[in-house]
Amino acid sequence: MKHRISAKTASAAAVAAMLVVLAPTAASAAPRPKVATSTQYAGWALPHPPSVTSAGTTFIVPNLTCTATNATVVPGVGVVVPGSIIASGVALSCSGGRPLFMAETDIRGVVTPLPVPVRPGDKIITSLNVNPTLTTGMFADVTRGFSVPIRGRGGLASLTCVGIDGTHQSPVANPVPNFGHIVFTATTIDGRPIGSLPVVRINMATSTGVLQISTGPIGPTPTMFTSTFVNIG
Repeated sequence: MKHRISAKTASAAAVAAMLVVLAPTAASAAPRPKVATSTQYAGWALPHPPSVTSAGTTFIVPNLTCTATNATVVPGVGVVVPGSIIASGVALSCSGGRPLFMAETDIRGVVTPLPVPVRPGDKIITSLNVNPTLTTGMFADVTRGFSVPIRGRGGLASLTCVGIDGTHQSPVANPVPNFGHIVFTATTIDGRPIGSLPVVRINMATSTGVLQISTGPIGPTPTMFTSTFVNIG
Protein backbone atom coordinates (compact mmCIF):
# COMPACT_ATOMS: atom_id res chain seq x y z
CA MET A 1 0.00 0.00 0.00
CA LYS A 2 1.35 3.41 -0.92
CA HIS A 3 0.53 4.95 2.43
CA ARG A 4 2.98 2.65 4.22
CA ILE A 5 6.71 2.95 3.57
CA SER A 6 7.54 -0.64 4.46
CA ALA A 7 5.27 -3.13 6.15
CA LYS A 8 8.02 -4.54 8.37
CA THR A 9 9.44 -1.13 9.23
CA ALA A 10 5.97 0.28 9.86
CA SER A 11 4.98 -2.58 12.14
CA ALA A 12 8.20 -2.40 14.13
CA ALA A 13 7.78 1.35 14.53
CA ALA A 14 4.21 0.92 15.75
CA VAL A 15 5.23 -1.69 18.31
CA ALA A 16 8.11 0.41 19.63
CA ALA A 17 6.09 3.61 19.87
CA MET A 18 3.12 2.06 21.61
CA LEU A 19 5.13 0.04 24.11
CA VAL A 20 7.24 3.08 25.03
CA VAL A 21 4.25 5.26 25.84
CA LEU A 22 2.37 2.54 27.71
CA ALA A 23 5.01 0.63 29.66
CA PRO A 24 6.11 2.00 33.06
CA THR A 25 9.89 2.26 33.54
CA ALA A 26 11.63 -0.50 35.46
CA ALA A 27 13.06 2.06 37.89
CA SER A 28 9.70 3.50 38.83
CA ALA A 29 6.55 2.03 40.30
CA ALA A 30 4.53 5.09 39.24
CA PRO A 31 1.18 4.29 37.62
CA ARG A 32 0.70 4.70 33.89
CA PRO A 33 -0.45 8.19 32.87
CA LYS A 34 -4.20 8.66 32.51
CA VAL A 35 -3.60 9.99 28.99
CA ALA A 36 -0.53 8.78 27.08
CA THR A 37 0.79 10.33 23.86
CA SER A 38 2.07 8.61 20.73
CA THR A 39 3.38 9.99 17.44
CA GLN A 40 1.74 7.06 15.65
CA TYR A 41 -1.50 6.07 17.39
CA ALA A 42 -4.66 7.39 19.04
CA GLY A 43 -7.25 5.30 20.84
CA TRP A 44 -7.73 3.01 23.82
CA ALA A 45 -5.29 0.15 24.49
CA LEU A 46 -4.94 -2.72 26.91
CA PRO A 47 -1.32 -3.70 27.74
CA HIS A 48 -1.01 -7.24 29.09
CA PRO A 49 1.44 -10.15 29.43
CA PRO A 50 1.81 -12.09 26.17
CA SER A 51 -1.44 -13.96 25.66
CA VAL A 52 -4.37 -14.86 23.44
CA THR A 53 -6.61 -11.84 22.82
CA SER A 54 -9.49 -10.41 20.81
CA ALA A 55 -10.92 -7.01 19.88
CA GLY A 56 -13.91 -5.67 18.00
CA THR A 57 -15.58 -2.36 17.16
CA THR A 58 -18.08 -0.58 14.92
CA PHE A 59 -17.74 2.85 13.31
CA ILE A 60 -19.08 5.01 10.48
CA VAL A 61 -16.61 6.02 7.75
CA PRO A 62 -16.21 9.81 8.00
CA ASN A 63 -15.92 12.43 5.27
CA LEU A 64 -12.46 13.88 4.69
CA THR A 65 -11.56 17.53 4.16
CA CYS A 66 -8.35 17.34 2.14
CA THR A 67 -5.60 19.88 1.57
CA ALA A 68 -2.50 19.46 -0.59
CA THR A 69 -0.83 17.58 2.28
CA ASN A 70 -0.76 13.82 1.70
CA ALA A 71 -1.83 11.98 4.83
CA THR A 72 -3.37 8.68 5.95
CA VAL A 73 -4.86 7.21 9.11
CA VAL A 74 -6.55 3.85 9.66
CA PRO A 75 -9.40 3.51 12.18
CA GLY A 76 -10.02 -0.04 13.34
CA VAL A 77 -8.68 -2.70 15.70
CA GLY A 78 -5.10 -3.84 16.25
CA VAL A 79 -3.02 -6.35 18.19
CA VAL A 80 0.71 -5.97 18.86
CA VAL A 81 2.69 -9.23 18.55
CA PRO A 82 6.48 -9.72 18.67
CA GLY A 83 8.11 -7.53 16.02
CA SER A 84 4.88 -6.80 14.19
CA ILE A 85 1.20 -5.86 14.35
CA ILE A 86 -2.10 -7.45 13.28
CA ALA A 87 -4.84 -4.99 12.32
CA SER A 88 -8.08 -4.48 10.41
CA GLY A 89 -9.73 -1.21 9.40
CA VAL A 90 -10.28 1.44 6.73
CA ALA A 91 -7.44 3.57 5.38
CA LEU A 92 -8.58 7.22 5.17
CA SER A 93 -6.23 9.08 2.83
CA CYS A 94 -5.74 12.49 1.30
CA SER A 95 -3.64 12.20 -1.85
CA GLY A 96 -3.05 15.20 -4.09
CA GLY A 97 -5.99 16.94 -2.45
CA ARG A 98 -8.38 14.04 -3.13
CA PRO A 99 -9.97 11.79 -0.49
CA LEU A 100 -9.41 8.05 -0.84
CA PHE A 101 -10.90 5.18 1.17
CA MET A 102 -9.60 1.60 1.32
CA ALA A 103 -10.67 -1.32 3.50
CA GLU A 104 -7.63 -3.39 4.48
CA THR A 105 -6.10 -5.93 6.82
CA ASP A 106 -2.49 -5.99 8.01
CA ILE A 107 -1.40 -9.44 9.16
CA ARG A 108 2.15 -9.24 10.47
CA GLY A 109 3.27 -6.84 7.75
CA VAL A 110 1.21 -8.25 4.89
CA VAL A 111 -1.24 -5.48 3.96
CA THR A 112 -4.22 -6.76 1.94
CA PRO A 113 -6.78 -4.39 0.35
CA LEU A 114 -10.33 -5.72 0.60
CA PRO A 115 -12.59 -5.70 -2.50
CA VAL A 116 -15.29 -3.31 -1.33
CA PRO A 117 -15.81 0.31 -2.51
CA VAL A 118 -15.89 1.97 0.92
CA ARG A 119 -17.50 5.41 1.02
CA PRO A 120 -18.23 8.02 3.70
CA GLY A 121 -21.31 7.07 5.71
CA ASP A 122 -20.69 3.33 5.45
CA LYS A 123 -21.12 1.34 8.66
CA ILE A 124 -18.07 -0.82 9.40
CA ILE A 125 -17.86 -3.76 11.81
CA THR A 126 -14.54 -5.50 12.35
CA SER A 127 -13.01 -7.93 14.82
CA LEU A 128 -9.83 -9.93 15.43
CA ASN A 129 -9.06 -13.05 17.47
CA VAL A 130 -5.34 -13.73 17.89
CA ASN A 131 -3.67 -16.79 19.39
CA PRO A 132 0.00 -17.86 19.15
CA THR A 133 -0.43 -19.61 15.79
CA LEU A 134 -3.54 -18.17 14.11
CA THR A 135 -5.45 -14.94 13.53
CA THR A 136 -9.13 -15.08 12.67
CA GLY A 137 -11.71 -12.33 12.46
CA MET A 138 -14.16 -10.48 10.29
CA PHE A 139 -14.46 -7.27 8.30
CA ALA A 140 -17.91 -6.09 7.21
CA ASP A 141 -19.20 -3.05 5.38
CA VAL A 142 -22.81 -3.34 6.47
CA THR A 143 -23.95 -0.55 4.16
CA ARG A 144 -22.53 -2.33 1.09
CA GLY A 145 -23.65 -5.80 2.18
CA PHE A 146 -20.00 -6.91 2.19
CA SER A 147 -18.45 -9.29 4.69
CA VAL A 148 -15.22 -11.26 4.56
CA PRO A 149 -13.49 -13.53 7.09
CA ILE A 150 -9.97 -12.67 8.24
CA ARG A 151 -7.42 -15.44 8.57
CA GLY A 152 -3.63 -15.43 8.86
CA ARG A 153 -0.60 -15.86 11.09
CA GLY A 154 -1.00 -15.34 14.81
CA GLY A 155 1.34 -14.45 17.65
CA LEU A 156 1.49 -13.88 21.39
CA ALA A 157 -0.17 -10.50 21.93
CA SER A 158 1.26 -7.91 24.33
CA LEU A 159 -1.10 -5.02 23.51
CA THR A 160 -4.67 -4.90 22.20
CA CYS A 161 -6.07 -1.63 20.89
CA VAL A 162 -9.02 0.07 19.23
CA GLY A 163 -8.69 3.48 17.61
CA ILE A 164 -6.74 5.19 14.83
CA ASP A 165 -3.40 4.03 13.46
CA GLY A 166 -0.98 6.49 11.83
CA THR A 167 1.13 5.93 8.71
CA HIS A 168 4.46 5.31 10.51
CA GLN A 169 6.32 7.29 7.87
CA SER A 170 8.31 9.11 10.51
CA PRO A 171 9.02 8.69 14.24
CA VAL A 172 8.77 12.49 14.54
CA ALA A 173 5.52 13.50 12.82
CA ASN A 174 2.89 11.76 10.70
CA PRO A 175 0.43 14.05 8.85
CA VAL A 176 -3.21 13.42 9.75
CA PRO A 177 -6.09 14.00 7.28
CA ASN A 178 -9.01 16.06 8.56
CA PHE A 179 -11.62 13.37 9.30
CA GLY A 180 -13.69 15.50 11.68
CA HIS A 181 -14.58 12.88 14.25
CA ILE A 182 -15.19 9.12 14.43
CA VAL A 183 -17.52 7.49 16.96
CA PHE A 184 -16.50 3.95 17.92
CA THR A 185 -19.32 1.79 19.31
CA ALA A 186 -19.74 -1.86 20.39
CA THR A 187 -16.06 -1.75 21.35
CA THR A 188 -14.74 -4.77 23.24
CA ILE A 189 -11.40 -6.30 24.16
CA ASP A 190 -11.24 -9.94 25.20
CA GLY A 191 -15.03 -10.08 24.93
CA ARG A 192 -15.57 -7.34 27.53
CA PRO A 193 -16.61 -3.69 27.19
CA ILE A 194 -13.51 -1.47 27.18
CA GLY A 195 -15.04 0.56 30.00
CA SER A 196 -14.70 -2.47 32.30
CA LEU A 197 -10.97 -2.94 31.64
CA PRO A 198 -7.78 -1.14 32.79
CA VAL A 199 -7.28 0.40 29.36
CA VAL A 200 -5.00 3.35 28.60
CA ARG A 201 -6.15 6.43 26.70
CA ILE A 202 -3.76 7.60 23.95
CA ASN A 203 -3.70 10.88 22.03
CA MET A 204 -1.68 11.30 18.84
CA ALA A 205 0.74 14.23 18.65
CA THR A 206 3.95 15.25 16.94
CA SER A 207 7.24 14.89 18.79
CA THR A 208 7.12 18.65 19.44
CA GLY A 209 3.78 18.32 21.23
CA VAL A 210 1.32 19.42 18.52
CA LEU A 211 -1.91 17.53 19.26
CA GLN A 212 -3.23 15.84 16.11
CA ILE A 213 -5.94 13.42 17.28
CA SER A 214 -7.77 13.67 20.59
CA THR A 215 -9.16 10.47 22.08
CA GLY A 216 -12.33 11.10 24.04
CA PRO A 217 -13.33 9.42 27.29
CA ILE A 218 -15.27 6.15 27.27
CA GLY A 219 -18.99 6.89 27.27
CA PRO A 220 -21.86 7.42 27.38
CA THR A 221 -21.88 3.59 27.23
CA PRO A 222 -18.95 1.35 28.32
CA THR A 223 -18.33 0.33 24.70
CA MET A 224 -18.28 3.80 23.11
CA PHE A 225 -15.79 6.63 22.57
CA THR A 226 -15.09 9.40 20.06
CA SER A 227 -11.83 10.33 18.31
CA THR A 228 -11.54 13.92 17.04
CA PHE A 229 -9.22 15.49 14.46
CA VAL A 230 -7.33 18.48 15.90
CA ASN A 231 -4.39 19.30 13.62
CA ILE A 232 -2.66 17.95 10.50
CA GLY A 233 0.61 18.22 12.42
